[in-house]
Parts: sequence; structure tokens; C-alpha cells
Amino acid sequence: MLFRSKRFIPVASLAATEQVTIGAGGTGGASGNNAGNTGGTTTFGAGATLCTANGGTGGAGSASFNTTGTADSGKGGSASGGSVNISGSDGGPGEVISGVRVVHPRGGASSLGGARSDSGTSPVTGRLYGGGASGASSNNSAAAQAGSAGGQGIVIITVV
Repeated sequence: MLFRSKRFIPVASLAATEQVTIGAGGTGGASGNNAGNTGGTTTFGAGATLCTANGGTGGAGSASFNTTGTADSGKGGSASGGSVNISGSDGGPGEVISGVRVVHPRGGASSLGGARSDSGTSPVTGRLYGGGASGASSNNSAAAQAGSAGGQGIVIITVV
């Protein structure tokens, strides 16, 4: 869910008060092959929205894989309204082949930090602000796993 909208706005163009809305990261899917949910929208601007970063999705949950299966990762969101708009990067899927976990889930990177991974059976949350979530995976007859949440949005304001 690495999404980013960056815009240079002269101070004289801003209202006396601007509104900032921080979107929550997308929640992970419930255990058992369930898709993750879409995250909230992060915006800056009162009246007219000046920059928008749309939330991506949380990672999918997985069934108890005794054979072969894949749990989808969280998908990246999009950005608009900025001089620079960077769409989201996805987390990594969890994958099991013949009851053995072969792909360890990876939480997606953010422009504010690198990806994170885990060698355990738990799904991985997004890194810092805006990082995508991983899909879940289970070894052999381990219990089904819920997906993980993506990182929340952030607004950074620099006055020069």
C-alpha cells in the first residue's frame, strides 16, 4: 500500500485552517481464504482536497493448507492531486506446496521504510506508514491464519 501524493503549495494559497484526514490501513482477511479489506483514504485540504492517497487492501487470510495453496497479499492504493503521485506496492503472498510453506510472507515497503519479513507462520503487517500487508500461510496441518493489516496513512507538512 505504498501510496504517496506530494505537492508544493505556496503558503498564501492555503486556507487559514486546513483539514487533515488520516486513513487507517486495510484490515486483514479473516482466517480461511478471505480477502483483506480496503484501507481508508488520507487527504489534505479544507473544502477542495489538495492531495489524496487512497488506501490499499489488507492481506488475505489462509485456510489450513495440507496440500497446496496461496494467500494473496495486500494490494497497493493510488494517489492523486500531487505534483508527484506514487501508487502503492503490494505485500508478498504466503504460499504452501505439498503441505510445506515455501514462500514466507513479506509486508510491503513504504517510501518511509523498507519491507519486513517473518520466518514464522504469522502474516506480516505493513512497514511504517503506507506499507502493504502480507498474505497468511500455514505449514502442514497448522490452523488457518488471518491476514494482516497494512500501515496507516500519514500527512507530512513542511513550511518553507
